[in-house]
Amino acid sequence: MALKNVTERKISKESNKKGLIEYLKTKKDAIKKGAALTLATVSTATLLYATPPKLHAQEAKPKEVAAETKTEQKEEKPARFMGTLYAEGDAFWWPDFNEHPISLNAMLGYNILKNKEGNLLLPYVRINVKANKSEFYWDNRADISIGAAYRKGPFIVGIEGGYRESFKKEGKDGGFGKAWGAFWNKAEAKPLTKDATFPLTTGSIQYAEFEANTLTRNLTGNARLDGYVTVVNVKGVKVEPYIAGKVAYDTKAYPWERYAQGSGGLKISKGPLALFLETGYKNSFKKEGLDGHYNAVMLGIWIPLSIK
Repeated sequence: MALKNVTERKISKESNKKGLIEYLKTKKDAIKKGAALTLATVSTATLLYATPPKLHAQEAKPKEVAAETKTEQKEEKPARFMGTLYAEGDAFWWPDFNEHPISLNAMLGYNILKNKEGNLLLPYVRINVKANKSEFYWDNRADISIGAAYRKGPFIVGIEGGYRESFKKEGKDGGFGKAWGAFWNKAEAKPLTKDATFPLTTGSIQYAEFEANTLTRNLTGNARLDGYVTVVNVKGVKVEPYIAGKVAYDTKAYPWERYAQGSGGLKISKGPLALFLETGYKNSFKKEGLDGHYNAVMLGIWIPLSIK
């Protein structure tokens, strides 16, 4: 009996020992699998955060991820034809007289560059028409020209040749060549409020241009700085009070090309359309120039042209 109990105890210990060994083996395998799972999870997370944000939500759809990645990697082709269409009609009320100038400027060119570093328009065609009921011959003419222009960021420079027809006897007719350049930049701060309808967004526009013309034998240039606040934005209709300052100068000392001007007003716009209600003061650097306070209503449309 005693021998039997001892034998049973030995068998029981051996069974327990075997069971413990099997348990430890099972536990060890589980730990290995868990470690591998954890490693896989960390690697996946690392890869996810190394990819563009748009791919994070697509983790469970590898086919869609691959298609989206392929689409993102494909560069958008630059437009082959580029240009602008701008038209404006104004009404100015001066102390002694009124004037109603209108202008039309259309430009379209072929973009020969195949990258996004800049746009080289070669050739481009431009039509520029100015008309005014006053006797100002410099505001009554039509130009048609062909040229080349390079644009990169806020800068654009060009050369062109064409023909000018003046609508007044005092104006000069004939062929011309010119070099020109312009800078346009818009800076806008974050909205001061969280209300999309009344954002109170402040911003500024910096603009400068020059032109050298062989017909007039003159070099002209001007610079303008605008500051504005977007107070209302309802379904794309923006209401923006603004103030502006402008300085113009030339080498021929023409009164209409040498002046300083300060103004303020209200701009109401939607898409390419803009209405300006403005009041200001213009000071000429020449005695013959136009001085004084004015009120104006200006309506303009600016459409960028892009044809692929």
